[in-house]
Amino acid sequence: MIKTEKEMRFPLEIQLFAEDSKPEDLKPEEPKGDETPKKPTFEELLKTNPDYQSAFDKISDQAMATREAKVRAELEEAQNEATRLAKLSADERAVAELQKEKDSLAKREQEVAHRELKAQAIQELTKLGLPVDCVDFLVGKDAETTQANITNFQKSYSESLTEAVEKRIKDNGVKPGKSDSGGGTSPLKTKFNAGIKGRT
Repeated sequence: MIKTEKEMRFPLEIQLFAEDSKPEDLKPEEPKGDETPKKPTFEELLKTNPDYQSAFDKISDQAMATREAKVRAELEEAQNEATRLAKLSADERAVAELQKEKDSLAKREQEVAHRELKAQAIQELTKLGLPVDCVDFLVGKDAETTQANITNFQKSYSESLTEAVEKRIKDNGVKPGKSDSGGGTSPLKTKFNAGIKGRT
């Protein structure tokens, strides 16, 4: 069995060489294995540091105040709506409730249509091999607008990609579109052939 570096250490009892010490009182500390220090919990941190506690209290007070204001506004709006409906006759109340349901339904239909357009745009971008990250910017109010946005994006994306590739090729010293098919030899081909001939 191979001993680890920790197990191979010999505890030095340096205190034995001091003047007023008793050897039987001194015992080497036992190694405690691979215990890692425990991370303090959130509650322990708050208890140990008053600055943390005050910062947490401040943040939670702000959150509670914001939530309370939001709930009060919603409650006030519901009370105002109930008061308005109470003042209306039965027929007017039915019409108002029907209009409210129509508005809610129209909003849900709009959300569903937007999700469908987004799904179609993702499918189209994937089919064209374009990045899907920017789908939110490409979705329009209808399918035609979305398709036009995708077409414009594809054109811009391929142009910028082509420019980037050509720039990188130029930076590396290679001219794109030039081939050595005229019968001449390139310097690389000459060196390669010379290396092969030198081996034979």
